[in-house]
Amino acid sequence: MELQAVLTAVRLGAAIAAQLKMPSADITYWTDSTTVLHWISSTNMKFDVFVGNRIAEVLEESEPKQWRYVPTELNPADDLSRGARSDSVNTSCRWFRGPKFLWSTEECWPLNPISRNDEVLTPTAVSIGVVNELQRFENPLASLFDRCSRWKPIIRIVAWVLRAMKKRNLRPTGSLNVEELNAAREVCLRVE
Repeated sequence: MELQAVLTAVRLGAAIAAQLKMPSADITYWTDSTTVLHWISSTNMKFDVFVGNRIAEVLEESEPKQWRYVPTELNPADDLSRGARSDSVNTSCRWFRGPKFLWSTEECWPLNPISRNDEVLTPTAVSIGVVNELQRFENPLASLFDRCSRWKPIIRIVAWVLRAMKKRNLRPTGSLNVEELNAAREVCLRVE
């Protein structure tokens, strides 16, 4: 589960960096899993296929030096999973503001417990070759533009999809109105 969380973090980080047009190398990632940190930091470990594929993708999108350790007691993500009451979660708590050390200089951050040559946590060693093909998903609207060459049908299709998304449990009835068509037009014009 921790490995999947790390993978989700780098995918999200790459998407955010692309949207903000910033280098993804400027992102610092945090995990409370020393095992995953060890896997990311190891240069000569052999992994089983599941772990190897995920670590390969993590290392395509990030560098080991971008990864930091947050002790469990300082990790706000653990608060709710450890039974914090929902009425104790408000905008001034660390769930929304993050841990206090992030508001300090980097010298005040927790130390990484993993050294680069530490190989104590070796998973099952299997000699394999890992080939990782990262599949990028195209924007569905771009795909629609490729398939349909006329503007009016595209707008109508997008309007119907927007209506269906808005009224998930209700069966769409009646003709599309001007507001729905204008909203669809706006969505189509915002596609890069």
